[in-house]
Amino acid sequence: MSGPPLPARILSAVLVIALAEVALPRAIYDPLVPGKRYGRNAHLRRDWDNYIRVTSLPSDPEIRVLLLSNSQGNGPEYPEPVIYPWRLQDLLNEGRSGPPVRVVNWSYGPNRVPEAVLLLARAQELRPHVVLAVFHPGWFQEADLVWKGKPTPLSMFPGDVVDTAWLYRDRLPAAFRAHYLRPVTAVSALFARAWPTYRFRDLPVSYLQVRLPWFRPFVPEGEWAAWFLAGRARRSRLQAQPVAGRLPPPPTPPLVDMFLEASARTGAPRRVFVYQPHYFRVADPGEGAELLRRRLQDAGLTVWNMGDSVPWTQFLEGQNLHLADDGHLTFAAALAERLRPIVDALPAAIAR
Repeated sequence: MSGPPLPARILSAVLVIALAEVALPRAIYDPLVPGKRYGRNAHLRRDWDNYIRVTSLPSDPEIRVLLLSNSQGNGPEYPEPVIYPWRLQDLLNEGRSGPPVRVVNWSYGPNRVPEAVLLLARAQELRPHVVLAVFHPGWFQEADLVWKGKPTPLSMFPGDVVDTAWLYRDRLPAAFRAHYLRPVTAVSALFARAWPTYRFRDLPVSYLQVRLPWFRPFVPEGEWAAWFLAGRARRSRLQAQPVAGRLPPPPTPPLVDMFLEASARTGAPRRVFVYQPHYFRVADPGEGAELLRRRLQDAGLTVWNMGDSVPWTQFLEGQNLHLADDGHLTFAAALAERLRPIVDALPAAIAR
């Protein structure tokens, strides 16, 4: 007895593959819930289009503080209630009589400058009252602008917020559009919106590398932890405090300009740039941090140097920036002390 004809078998195989492509990612996808309190994007570097949409829904009256940072603000080693953005919201609301404060955490690691510019473009939906950028002063590095003599392509940045960049080009600085947007950017945006499973394209691989240790050697380095957070509490501490050399080179001016224009376009009454805490001592700070401070302040931002706001003993072992659980609490308290006067003054300013 002969089997079905070849075209029928090919069609069946195509249908099975298509069904698996649609059904498999959705079977392991944890959907985001509008109105739920999120301390961070539970999907880490992925599903940013949905996360932005959900967290941008207003719950007025409220004061919205948009936090942009890297893995330090995302705190992948701990559950949400332990990390400093969650604790910061709680501290800002303690004893508060005015509108409640909501800290909207759009942090993930490593979070490069072009990704932050795109997040700021999307923040026009959120309409934040405070933009709080927490990065190190060497964040504006040339590699984010030029790579091997050519404009650094958006495809080199790990967050999928870059996938829809073309759709929000009218919100982006002109210099950003000219430097980063290409025809392939429009194609990527078309796939991201018109192909429902596009944003899940690497979810099965990430799922397997988390669940099956033997599968990890087969996962490309760039796909590691693309979706899932570990959520494990870590108690280890540094055993000795090393001494660092110079900080990274001075900031790359075009990147600073793009960031400043994008942050201004959010319409936030207050914008604050924080030099984030680190565990090392700086033997020679160089001129980069001071150059950046002057440039940011000239553009109307408040600059706080909080590099030494957390004791080095409250960082995780072997990490430059990742905070231990008590480090998250210490930094949240230090930020709350500085932010509270700004937040308390906002309702009157907004009314005007």
